[in-house]
Amino acid sequence: MKTYCIIIALLFSMVVCKAQESKKARIRVTFSLNGDKDLALKYAEDLYHHIFHIMKRDFPCVSFVNDELIRLGLDQQRQLQLVGAGNDQALKDFSQEATNVDYYIFLKTIITQSGIVTVSALFQDAQTKDDLSDTYFLGDVSTTTFAALEKPAQQLVDGLRNVEICPYKGPVKIEVLSDLNVDVKNEYPVYCNEQDRTYKISYKENKHSKNIWNFEKTTRVYARTFVDYNISEESEKIVDDGCYSCPTGKTRRYFRQTITKTGHIDKVSEESLLFGKRLNDARIEIRFADDGTFTMKVDAASAEADITTTINQQAESWCDENVPIKTIKNKTDIGLTYIFGPYKGLATDETLAKNPDPIVIVNPISKEKTTYIVSFNLKKEE
Repeated sequence: MKTYCIIIALLFSMVVCKAQESKKARIRVTFSLNGDKDLALKYAEDLYHHIFHIMKRDFPCVSFVNDELIRLGLDQQRQLQLVGAGNDQALKDFSQEATNVDYYIFLKTIITQSGIVTVSALFQDAQTKDDLSDTYFLGDVSTTTFAALEKPAQQLVDGLRNVEICPYKGPVKIEVLSDLNVDVKNEYPVYCNEQDRTYKISYKENKHSKNIWNFEKTTRVYARTFVDYNISEESEKIVDDGCYSCPTGKTRRYFRQTITKTGHIDKVSEESLLFGKRLNDARIEIRFADDGTFTMKVDAASAEADITTTINQQAESWCDENVPIKTIKNKTDIGLTYIFGPYKGLATDETLAKNPDPIVIVNPISKEKTTYIVSFNLKKEE
C-alpha cells in the first residue's frame, strides 16, 4: 500500500504522514472567528504561533493538526485518486490519522465594531473531554501587537505543567517483600475424670513472599511487564488437650498440624486489548501536583498459576484420628496496586529518575510486614 505525505504551508510547514501508528502527542487546532474575519484570523494565528513554539520547547513530542490542514489534506488525497495515484485505503488511513488526536486546542477570536479584540484558547483532553488549561486576552485592535499574545500563550502552556503531555518511557522496578512470623503459646487448667488437667495450645506461622515486577513504561498509561513471584508459607498448630472428648470418653490428646504453601508465578495477565492486540494488564500513571511533586500509580495483575498446599495432620490419643498427607493445588493470581511518592519533579523535566528508601508497612492486626522497594529511570519522549 502506498502512503502519501502531504505538505501544506499555513503558518508553518507541517507534515502529515501515515507511515506507522504515531506515538507522539497529537493536537488538533480549531479556529472560531467572529467579526472582521481577516483580522480575527490574524490574531488567532499570532496566538497559535506563540503556543506552537512554546509547546515545542517544553513538550517536544507534540505535533499539530488543524481543521484547515485536515480539509486540504483530504482534498489532496481525493485529487490523487482522480489521477489514479491514490486508493481508498490510503484515503481511509489518512482520514483516521488526521482525526485521531490526543488533545484539542480551541482558538476563538472576536472583533467588535468598536475595535475591541478578544482572543482565547482552551486546551482539552480529546478522550475525557476534560479542560486542562485555558488563556484569555482582551485588548484594543489599534494597540494589540504580535508580541502582546506571547504572554497568554505562555499562560496556556504553564497550565499544562501538571499533565504528562509527552509520555515518560523507561524501566520501573518494584519489589514487594512480605514477612510474617507468629509464635503464640497459651496454657490454662481444665478438669475432667475427677482430675485437674491442662489445655495447651501453640501456633507458629512463618510466611515469606518475594514479588518482583519489572515494567517498561511505553506510553502515558501502558507498560510491558515481567513478574517473578515466589511464595513460601508454613504454619504449625499444636494442641495438648488433657480433656479431649473421644467416643470412649474423656482422654488426653496431642494434636499437631502443619500446613505448607509454595508456589511460583512468572506470567502477567493479558486480558487487555488495544488495536485488537492483547497487552499486559499493567498501567503506570504519573500525576503531577501544583507543589512541584508527582506520584506514580501502578496497577498490574499476574496470570493464574498453581499454588501447592500440603497438609500433614497427626493426633496421638485413644482415638484413631490420623489422616493421610493431603496435597492441594489451586490456581492463584496476584495483583499490585499502589501509589508511590510524592517525589520532586515537573512534567517539563527531561527525566524522572528515583531510587528512594524502601517503604515498610506493618499490618496493625496481623503484624505482617510488607516492604516496597521501587526504582525508575524515565525519559520524556521527544
